[in-house]
Amino acid sequence: MASHTFSQKKFTPTAPEKGSFPLDHENTCKTFMVKYMSCLRKNQDNNSKCRDEAKDYLSCRMDNELMAKEDWNNLGFNSSSSSPKSSDPRHLNLRANRRPFNKRLDRGNNKPTKNIIIGCSGSVATIKLPLLIKLLLDSESPYKFVIKIVVTDRAKHFFDSKDIPLGIQIFNDEDEWKMWKKRGDPVLHIDLGKWADLFVIAPLDANSMAKLST
Repeated sequence: MASHTFSQKKFTPTAPEKGSFPLDHENTCKTFMVKYMSCLRKNQDNNSKCRDEAKDYLSCRMDNELMAKEDWNNLGFNSSSSSPKSSDPRHLNLRANRRPFNKRLDRGNNKPTKNIIIGCSGSVATIKLPLLIKLLLDSESPYKFVIKIVVTDRAKHFFDSKDIPLGIQIFNDEDEWKMWKKRGDPVLHIDLGKWADLFVIAPLDANSMAKLST
């Protein structure tokens, strides 16, 4: 990450004390981190070109208690300005009303966790995806559900990612190839298979059903 100083002593970063910067073990903010890192790579590590992505990532970490809450001015951002995503009223509403997705944050809820992947094929019924997620999160199940979403390219046309609660990751075929560059790198579909307790395909279009049946 590029940094610039003006008539200041050189800043030498030091590692935080143990536990002062919790790791994102459940990948709650991974989507925002990947977008930020991709932006840096695209812009030759010029951080000034990726301020919106950086703010979204930091905001996610602060909202999920993965870092201490700081005034945006102290982090080099103008508190009156916001990224396009943060300024969207639907995004703000979701952030204010969503449930915590990190197990250690849900201190009043001792339910065991079950990991669910929702797979969406290219059916118009995908418009019901936000409702399906809401029903799962609001259910009286004896389990607390942690959800990830896998969609086809066609399925992406039928819902707006802003309608998905913050913290729920959405993956597609492009992510599969972005993660794997060389032998030994993580393979997305394998990691998801190890993570999930249940894989639900909803909706399942007729074409995908035919492929599964053969």
